[in-house]
Amino acid sequence: MASETASTTAAAAVESETLGTLEVVRVKDAATGAAVKVAKYGGTVVSFVAADGEEKLFVSEKAVLDGSKAVRGGVPLVFPQFGGGKLPSHGFARTSMWVLGREPAVKNGLMEFSFKLGPTDETRELWPHDFALEHVIRFGGNVLETSMHVTNPGESAFEFQTLLHTYYRLADITAVEVTGLNGLWYLDQLQDRAEVEETRDPIQIAQETDAIYLDVKEPVVIGCGEQRTDLRVTLTCDGEERPCDVVLWNPWVEKAQRTADMGDAEYHNMICVEPGLVSRFEKCEPKQSWVLTQHITFFNSRHKANDAAKPDE
Repeated sequence: MASETASTTAAAAVESETLGTLEVVRVKDAATGAAVKVAKYGGTVVSFVAADGEEKLFVSEKAVLDGSKAVRGGVPLVFPQFGGGKLPSHGFARTSMWVLGREPAVKNGLMEFSFKLGPTDETRELWPHDFALEHVIRFGGNVLETSMHVTNPGESAFEFQTLLHTYYRLADITAVEVTGLNGLWYLDQLQDRAEVEETRDPIQIAQETDAIYLDVKEPVVIGCGEQRTDLRVTLTCDGEERPCDVVLWNPWVEKAQRTADMGDAEYHNMICVEPGLVSRFEKCEPKQSWVLTQHITFFNSRHKANDAAKPDE
């Protein structure tokens, strides 16, 4: 990776880099040393190095990094469709060029900046609607928060789905325990979306897993040896809370081997826990705004998370 340009403020160091041939913006929080990298292609967060110096997100060694395919890893952005239908798989947001929106600045104890996407000739050919997307990234210490803001600036409503397709870096998938989902219903994507009640607590991964959990309200905890990750998710429409889904995904052995942009054994070092609106479509009325947020706190036995870095109440 090559650094091209750099600027520094009292609060943040901002650099332009490349990842493969992709343009990347790197923002470092001067107060805590945490740093985030976002590719303009897809508006995708491709790295979060926390204050403990450890990379927290997984990006495949075989990820395609030339703008011809969505990045396999980080936090790809899904909009306006999750799966099925006439649009490309997971929509077009993750394969569109985003532009910097809010410049990096500290707000309520976290570094904050954003990327934006609006209609282009290419998106209109696929999906003839007016829309305004903003991907807001907030971070500091061992906290990462990302939000997808979906606004309808047009005169007619549209239906949509959205997802924050987050890949977490792990030491060992066989040591993972996921809690916070017991008692919820989920759609099993491997069984024609059969609706199943979750009775496992914790959930352990020992085979291909692809499940959409419905109406998640409690924090989801991902444990893996000394690592622990706490995830809080919200979905709102004009400030009113709506049911939020969470997708739990790991390709396991055979699917990883069939996936061209993923190493055969890389399933062993990742898990996707993805907040979104994917079990259903929702209608976004003219001038209406929806916000999907994930607030992630990373812990391990050697470092405590930054307790001061908390989401706005």
